[in-house]
Amino acid sequence: MYHHAVRQALCGLWYLFDFMCGKRLAVMIRATLETLASSGELSLNPEVLQKLLTVSPAAIDRLLSKDRRSLRLRSRSRTKPGTLAERELELLAQLYQRARLLENFFYPSMTPMSETRVGSKLRKHFDAPRSPYQGLLDSPHVWQQTKGCLRLQKAGLNPVQPKREIARIQQSL
Repeated sequence: MYHHAVRQALCGLWYLFDFMCGKRLAVMIRATLETLASSGELSLNPEVLQKLLTVSPAAIDRLLSKDRRSLRLRSRSRTKPGTLAERELELLAQLYQRARLLENFFYPSMTPMSETRVGSKLRKHFDAPRSPYQGLLDSPHVWQQTKGCLRLQKAGLNPVQPKREIARIQQSL
C-alpha cells in the first residue's frame, strides 16, 4: 500500500522529530506537514503528501520497525559526572530554550487518563496525543488574551528551525 517514497519521507520525518512513537508521530505529521511543505523545508509530490497525512500510527510503526531495530542502544552511556565550564552552561541554557519551543508547541504528548486491572495485567488508558500548546487552547480556564498571544508566538515558528539550532549547539558542546 505504501511505496518506497512514502517510507523514505516517513523516515526523514521520524528522524526530524526525534524518533517519536507512531501515535505521537502521526499527530505531529498532521500538525506540521503542510507548514513544512509550504515553507520549502520538505518537497513531496501530492500523492506522497496525501498518504503521509492519512497514514495510521500502526502503519507508521510497521514501516519504521527495521529502522527502529537498527537504532536500538547496545550499551549504557559512559558519561562521568564532572563540572561544566561557564560556556557550556550558557550553551545548555540556549539548548533548553530551543527544546522548550519544540516540546511545548509541536511535540504531542499523551496524558494518562485511567488504569484498569484485568487479572495480572494493568491496562493504561491515555488521552489523544496533543501538544501542550493545543491543550492550553482547548482549556476553558485560559484567558482568550493569553490564547491570542500563544497563537501569535506559534505563527512565527517553524518546527525545523529550533531543530537546526539544537543540532548546532550540540555540535559546539
